[in-house]
Amino acid sequence: MRVRLTYKFANRLDGIDVSHLRVGDAIDLSDSAAALLTAEGRAERVDPDTTHRCMNVLVVDDEPAIQRSLSSFLDHRGFVPFRAGTIEEALKIFGEHDVDAMILDLSLPDSGGFALSGLTLLAYLRSCPEYAELPVMVFTGKILSADEEARIRQYRATLFYKPGPYAALVDFLRSTVHLSAA
Repeated sequence: MRVRLTYKFANRLDGIDVSHLRVGDAIDLSDSAAALLTAEGRAERVDPDTTHRCMNVLVVDDEPAIQRSLSSFLDHRGFVPFRAGTIEEALKIFGEHDVDAMILDLSLPDSGGFALSGLTLLAYLRSCPEYAELPVMVFTGKILSADEEARIRQYRATLFYKPGPYAALVDFLRSTVHLSAA
């Protein structure tokens, strides 16, 4: 699998001398090594036909099983998933990586006690010029009030209910973001 390095490695990586490579260089690695590096944020997968980077998708959900299964589903369909279980983790990922789209659960833990939720994160992102147009899919198992649904529309997000098929999320991602997710 071809990846672009986002981290400088000193010597060898997956049996390959990488001491001469710089951040941003592309390299072919085994699927397992590439998957590990992309999951750790040390590389981003690139489409081998175009050498464009694949779409980075942030999955924000407090349920680890959903994070893992949805991230695995996205990875196998050519996306580069990042995972967060809290608003704080999500903001850290936004600060460290280019995020092309987000799948957002509404019920998130709030260690600060401020009653923050996925809608709080969405409102914050919409207030930031760099994320004002970020494609967001709200993926929730909670029955929403008419007011909550209206707020989701107001923030230009698309609503999907759990347990909906992950394929619907992928179809929406492909129709919304114009990167090279295969």
